[in-house]
Amino acid sequence: MFTSRITRRDTRKLRPLIQQLLDEWCKKRRKNFRLKVVNQIVNQVVRKTRYTYYTIMPDRKGVRSFEYVSVLGKIEKVILQERHGENVMLLSAEFGEDDIVTD
Repeated sequence: MFTSRITRRDTRKLRPLIQQLLDEWCKKRRKNFRLKVVNQIVNQVVRKTRYTYYTIMPDRKGVRSFEYVSVLGKIEKVILQERHGENVMLLSAEFGEDDIVTD
């Protein structure tokens, strides 16, 4: 069970779920690209609410964020509802951004 303080262990549990939801969306929409969770930042506080941020990136060049940004909010909502109030933010990134650090 998740606590109000999100730990690295918690984020490791959420990451595969987020990836699964992204994969399902791409398959259902018959997209010719895949979205990947490339990194995470734990325990950031925004307006007294704790969030975990996940960076989402397409697996190929030429995919623009407007092609998939709508699903990111839907997945955030699923996590919030199904994970007892987990606050996550999924952030879009362009393919090949140099400042993305994967773990």
